[in-house]
Amino acid sequence: MVRLFALASIAGAMCFGESWTGKLVDAGCVERHEQSIDECSPMRNTTAYAVKLPDGRLLRFDDTGNARAAELMKNRSGAVTVRITGLLEGPDAVRVDAIDIQ
Repeated sequence: MVRLFALASIAGAMCFGESWTGKLVDAGCVERHEQSIDECSPMRNTTAYAVKLPDGRLLRFDDTGNARAAELMKNRSGAVTVRITGLLEGPDAVRVDAIDIQ
């Protein structure tokens, strides 16, 4: 019974994913200028996004996350704080299920 409960808990956590809040950045800019990540705010024409977390980590978005972030940024440019929900896919990539401006 305990094992069943443990498996159900793990499966449930995997379905809901995790949430992170941080600064939305242009992932292409970050690749070109890693030293000055604070200068990589997304623009209307940005196609690859990431979120810079308060601890300094950078989580790059999958294609779905990039499309959702592009939709959010369609009518704005500059620094934006977002909350993303999704699943980690490796140490620095996330499969984005939801993204909201904070």
